[in-house]
Amino acid sequence: MKNKRNNDFVALDVETANANAHSICSIGIAKFSNDQLIDQYYQLINPEETFRQINISIHGIRPSDVQSQPTFDRIKNDMLHFIDDLPVIAHNASFDMGALKADYIRYQLPYDKIQYMCSAILSRALVKSVPNHKLSTMADYYQIELNHHHALSDAIASGAILINLMADLQESDLYSFLTKVQYPKFGVLGGQGFKKSKSK
Repeated sequence: MKNKRNNDFVALDVETANANAHSICSIGIAKFSNDQLIDQYYQLINPEETFRQINISIHGIRPSDVQSQPTFDRIKNDMLHFIDDLPVIAHNASFDMGALKADYIRYQLPYDKIQYMCSAILSRALVKSVPNHKLSTMADYYQIELNHHHALSDAIASGAILINLMADLQESDLYSFLTKVQYPKFGVLGGQGFKKSKSK
């Protein structure tokens, strides 16, 4: 799990066209180093799926917006290049990683090594004074700017939440932080989830 860049990670978010996990229509990724946002990636994706009106009302992306955009299999390598070998944070990561997994299956792509953690799970473990641990709630709690359901804005907020959670515990090292909160192992795309370690 140890990485040479102990405080470097990327934050990721996807939006979908409908209830199908494999209907990713946008992806946002933000790269952080030493608590600073240093790079960002955003891409609309043609999901080759019908859009549901409720999804459009949530994220504002319409079929006409993605008609000439690449499909997921065409942007996958760009995504991987941006992520590099860094761990990924996502809010409700089971949704985002589930969507990625579904598109890997849809396009018959072998799983790439993407290791991830979940800012919602970590928030629930550490912040008790909020009514819920939704992304918008946690962004308000930490006074993080958020254009909710825009994939890049959501990704940046997720990364900022992680930075604030680490600061709350006065931890500057990501791996020491995860060990302290009993989540020492990353989840893996297509494999194990991000789960608390069993008590001895």
